[in-house]
Amino acid sequence: MLRKVIASTLLLSTSQFAYSVDDCAAKDEDLIFCPVVQAPLRTELREGWVLLEYLVEPDGSVTNAIVIDSDVRGLWNDAAIKTINQWRYREADEPVKKTRRFTMKF
Repeated sequence: MLRKVIASTLLLSTSQFAYSVDDCAAKDEDLIFCPVVQAPLRTELREGWVLLEYLVEPDGSVTNAIVIDSDVRGLWNDAAIKTINQWRYREADEPVKKTRRFTMKF
C-alpha cells in the first residue's frame, strides 16, 4: 500500500511539473508561452542547466534549437530542446528571423 501511495505522489508531482509555465515576461518581454522543461525520466530528477541557441520565426514559433553547452548530457539536452521548441513569441512586425540564446535551468 505504501508503495502505491509513493508512486502516486511521484507521478502527480512530475505530471504537475510537466505542465507548469514560468513567468515568460521575466525571461523576455516578447515571450508569450514558455512551458518549463520536464524531467525526461523520474530517475533523472536533478539540478542543472542547458544553454540553447534557436531561431524565432516571424510568426513567433521556435525552430532550429541546438545545445551550445550544458552541465548535463543526454536526455536532459533532448528535453530542453523539446521544451524550447514549444515556446512562442509575439509575432514580429517585420518578416525577419531572430537568433536567440537562453540558458534553461532546472
